[in-house]
Amino acid sequence: MAGTRERLRSLLDIRDPWILAAFYSDPQVSEITARLNSLWREAGERGEPLDYASDEDIRVLLSIAERYTRMHPSQARALAIARMGGESEDRDRDNGRSPWRGLIGGVARRLRRAS
Repeated sequence: MAGTRERLRSLLDIRDPWILAAFYSDPQVSEITARLNSLWREAGERGEPLDYASDEDIRVLLSIAERYTRMHPSQARALAIARMGGESEDRDRDNGRSPWRGLIGGVARRLRRAS
């Protein structure tokens, strides 16, 4: 499974922020990363959240990452923006917002400033 984890890490080490925003805003990815972040915090933030992923988590994340990294950046941008404006079932308990909404908004602001 170590090779699968490394493949996932290499896929997520991409430069296009819209591809990353689309990936991290995916409902399945949000669910898995929320759980992994919780496990990581419970473990005293040792290692990284991905260290707490099961083999099944890694397989699911890898499959989703492969799909998004094949996506054209303009498609990813449209998807991320659509998700940013839509309602999410994953709500941050503290502020009632999707945990990825801030990430996507930050990416959008950075890209607007750059253009």
